[in-house]
Amino acid sequence: MAIRLVDWSKFVLVVLVGVVVISYFYHLRGNPKLHPATPRATQHAHQQYFVPKVVHVLWFYPEGTSLRFHQFISLLSVHKFLQPDEIVVWNSHAPEGPWWNAFLLRSPPVTLRHLDPPETVFDRPINITEHKADVARIQVLLRHGGIYLDLDVIILRSFDSLLKHDVTMGAESPDLLGSGLILSKADSTFLKLWLETYRNFTDGDWNRFSVRKPMEIAKAHPDLLHIEWFGFHRPNWFEREWIYSTGLLWDWSENFAMHLWYRTHDTEYEPESIRKLNSTLGEVFRFVFYGSGNIT
Repeated sequence: MAIRLVDWSKFVLVVLVGVVVISYFYHLRGNPKLHPATPRATQHAHQQYFVPKVVHVLWFYPEGTSLRFHQFISLLSVHKFLQPDEIVVWNSHAPEGPWWNAFLLRSPPVTLRHLDPPETVFDRPINITEHKADVARIQVLLRHGGIYLDLDVIILRSFDSLLKHDVTMGAESPDLLGSGLILSKADSTFLKLWLETYRNFTDGDWNRFSVRKPMEIAKAHPDLLHIEWFGFHRPNWFEREWIYSTGLLWDWSENFAMHLWYRTHDTEYEPESIRKLNSTLGEVFRFVFYGSGNIT
């Protein structure tokens, strides 16, 4: 009888241990605080963003064209402040030159993709290079989604808070919606409506389709996009002296980005010449290149 009693005690002990172990794992499985980094939680976090962190730029220049310093600063600002998953350079011929090589040395996630400038839109001819780029950016974003920017746009802080919107664009004025910086999910309704306006396109209307039409759509359908009224394109085209004039300094502390409108400015810069450049341009260049806008 004593032997049978010892065997029975061992059986009870094994059962009790099994119950404790099963209870522990059941508790662990049902308590999300004990395993916060589950695949489900990660997936949910990514679903908060409609716009992918992919940056698109266009390079419709002749073969052998070198990247300029201000364009290098633009790409560097993208790499530093947006930290994108990919920077896609849509090009008819790849960029060249020392500043392009300097950018590649920083190991950015760059992909070169060939794209010829569109010659027509809805069978209507496009002859002006800027208008070809206007159409191409809409087509690229419709298909892929992401962030488009002109290479004279300087990024000044993260866009993460804006990626939750289907589309984000910045106003140049109450009647003009800037097309130099666009955030959009793929296949967005706003971009579809915008592209449809090009059925009546003519090269003779310089900014009708690129900046006036999108603002008309935005006013008619305000639910389709988010507008940054001051954070993208201010100073605007008519306020360019606030960018380039000596001693005339714009408060850009709340800007997400700054559009330089550089085609009206023919000065070339390099790292040494921007050190003591007493202008908003100098501050922004130093902020991106040196990490501080202060004169050194």
